Amino acid sequence: MRRGSRMCKTRAFTLVEVLVAGLLTLILLGMIFWFLIPSLRYSSQNAMRVEGQQQALNALNKAERDLQSTAMGGVSLFPQDPGNPNDPVGVALVPLRDVDNDSRQLWQTSWTLIYWDRGTRKLMRKTELHSSPDPRKPQLMTLTQFRSVCATPNGTEQMLATEVTDFDVLDATPGSGIGLPLTLTVEVERKTAARPTPEKFQLERALTLRNKLY
Repeated sequence: MRRGSRMCKTRAFTLVEVLVAGLLTLILLGMIFWFLIPSLRYSSQNAMRVEGQQQALNALNKAERDLQSTAMGGVSLFPQDPGNPNDPVGVALVPLRDVDNDSRQLWQTSWTLIYWDRGTRKLMRKTELHSSPDPRKPQLMTLTQFRSVCATPNGTEQMLATEVTDFDVLDATPGSGIGLPLTLTVEVERKTAARPTPEKFQLERALTLRNKLY
């Protein structure tokens, strides 16, 4: 008795079926990327926005902590001057050190500077020693000294923010002594591939300084 052998035939895909399957795959991938790319772009923009706002906020917080270490009598303001666009902008302060037995304020023999370097577009912080003949009188900084100290590195520089496009420190009564509150304004910008122009973030804060050490 002969046993007949049966052959299993497997049906192959036709060229048309392969082309249709490939076209459907491309359409599916296109739909995925159509939804995915805008989401990634938005995520990148949002990350840059948060980073810019956070850096501006941190810079204001640090400037506020320094200003809270002094009183009105120890502050020198150097706001923007349209007639001298290359001048640094910022504030120089003499921190309070202690009070004596007569409750008089004693001041440190150093300045703390918060200033905007327009050339590098950085907001910087530094300290500079000075000699004061009377610790009960703060040694206020002049504009000439401010220019010189900002331009001369001394190893104490700290960068507070980058890509700063605007910074200013104003008081309530400009030109007639320092009046409270002080208003700090900082603006930073961030560039993203999705936007033809940089996006800018501006924060402003009003500060009232204390009148005594404690």
